[in-house]
Amino acid sequence: MEDIRHIAARKLTRFELVRKIVFRRSMQGGRMHFKQMPILAYIVNHNGCRQAEIAEALGVTPSSIATSTKRLSHAGLIDKRADECDTRCNRICVTDEGLREYERATAKRAALVQRQFEGFSDAEITGLLDMIERMTENMADDDIGSLRFHELVKMEKNLEAEDGER
Repeated sequence: MEDIRHIAARKLTRFELVRKIVFRRSMQGGRMHFKQMPILAYIVNHNGCRQAEIAEALGVTPSSIATSTKRLSHAGLIDKRADECDTRCNRICVTDEGLREYERATAKRAALVQRQFEGFSDAEITGLLDMIERMTENMADDDIGSLRFHELVKMEKNLEAEDGER
């Protein structure tokens, strides 16, 4: 008989896959790819930023940000403007349409979160949070246990890049 821990781990993985698929489907018909959401979110929260800042913050290559910002610009979601002090770089600004698209995607994500916890009491959700935290602590080595979310995302992307080089 299979260990219940393996079953739980598989169900957690399945849950995460279902969550990603449902969110991705909900984003269809919009003006950006769902993977561009973190880029647009960064621009919304740091309007007038440089592409290099976005790449650093999200832990991706400058060339991938250049490609994505080009697509977001063609979709009318952002504008690129020459930096007044340094004409060699661009400042990235969200457009009104980009802000609407960001708000649409954020609302879809919030609706998904609401839906996934439908029928759960606050006490049940608190218990789940405690269990997730304990599982994370059990797994995490000292070098990653204290990292913040965006730092973990960067680390994962670096590992993916290393895997691609093999």
